[in-house]
Amino acid sequence: LTGLPFVWSGFLVNLGTALAAVAVLHRIVARRSSPAVATWTVIGLTAAPASAVLVMTYTEGPALLVVLLGISALQRRSFRTACAWTLLLGLVRPIAPALGLAAVLVAVHRWRREGRESADIGATVAVAAVSLVSFAIWPVTAALVTGRADAYTRTQADWLAGASSLLDRSWLLSALS
Repeated sequence: LTGLPFVWSGFLVNLGTALAAVAVLHRIVARRSSPAVATWTVIGLTAAPASAVLVMTYTEGPALLVVLLGISALQRRSFRTACAWTLLLGLVRPIAPALGLAAVLVAVHRWRREGRESADIGATVAVAAVSLVSFAIWPVTAALVTGRADAYTRTQADWLAGASSLLDRSWLLSALS
């Protein structure tokens, strides 16, 4: 599509979505706090050692962006938008139920703070249900395409086995032993 090697395309996609994600994070925090607190939150995220994954050729940048857009939609009580972001999250990473749980926690907080009417129970159930459907997208797709019900879980297991073999040869583990 771009003509660039996969590594560079992946890097640019992850970096671009990570930059957008920190902008969304700043907006979310600034809405409830001050611009200074929002800025320090972004600095904390981007300076953390684990933030290196936001520039690797992987899906952390897109996933963080979609999660934060979903949270922003929940914050604004835009539940249809939250459902759309939740559905997209299921395509990016298998973490959509976390966004459904966030919707439930927001509803519980609003119920306790403002009363039952402000909890938007029906809309919250919709977001939670979409999160479960979204979580099933890849396992169902893999099963339909391959004809194996366990295609997704076997792929994940093989990937994890490959990752652990990489760790076995890690220079860090060698240095520590």
